[in-house]
Amino acid sequence: MKLIYDEEADVLYVTLAEGMRADLTIENDSGDVIRYNSSEKMVAGVTIINFRKRGRDWNLEIPEVSNGRLTAAGENLFGEFSKPSHDLLASR
Repeated sequence: MKLIYDEEADVLYVTLAEGMRADLTIENDSGDVIRYNSSEKMVAGVTIINFRKRGRDWNLEIPEVSNGRLTAAGENLFGEFSKPSHDLLASR
């Protein structure tokens, strides 16, 4: 695991599996970015915004990730965003 903190931006970059490339990224409702490797079915890393502020409030939960894997909430989030977008012109 590798942690890099950008104090000026108040962003923590967490790399869970160094060298693992992410082929999917998605932003959750908190603005955090989850980087996911779909072939390994592993979370490669997470970017946590407002880390210091949230750390003071002890609100660091990322419900989409647990032990390097996507939770059911994470699976649902990626499932929604990985669906092909509907082409409005094609339905006319």
